[in-house]
Amino acid sequence: MENTFSHRTILVIDQYNASAERFYGLHEAFRTLPRVVMESADSVPGAKVVVRLHPAQKALGYWEAYRHRVEISQGVPLHDDLARATVAVGLFSGALTVACASGVPTFFLWKPGWFYTPDLACFASCFVDGEQLAGSLSFGLQSIHHYESLSHEAREGASRYYHTLNASVPELAGYRIMQSLHTVAGA
Repeated sequence: MENTFSHRTILVIDQYNASAERFYGLHEAFRTLPRVVMESADSVPGAKVVVRLHPAQKALGYWEAYRHRVEISQGVPLHDDLARATVAVGLFSGALTVACASGVPTFFLWKPGWFYTPDLACFASCFVDGEQLAGSLSFGLQSIHHYESLSHEAREGASRYYHTLNASVPELAGYRIMQSLHTVAGA
């Protein structure tokens, strides 16, 4: 994928749906994501926010308060959204792994106690809490050097995801996942 630094677009892969919130206790995570993304967008002149809603989601959910400031993407191929994204962010999603593989700097909003899917541990360097996310998004949108470094990290994580972790022994993978998440939590 081409360098999309000049687009200054934050692509949000929003996983919100009522079932996820109820069964996985993601209320705090779903509430934090729009607030941090919008604060970051406000700090970067010309930044745009595109929210790719969960396919089962028909309403804006936590994005309702920002409906006039964001573009909602529905029915658009993921490739098209990634082609215009400078950075991608979300909680957990297969679409975020594709963003990483495409070289789009990608962030997984997470903090200890929040739900995660263990297969994403190979993206440990991309896991950030709310404060880290705000800074990382701003730097990724404003510094070509930081953008390129983040793009490299994303591709490295995707390489591990698609080649190493999925081919490993499940017990060892589980151990590595926990070690990675403890490292992220301590960082």
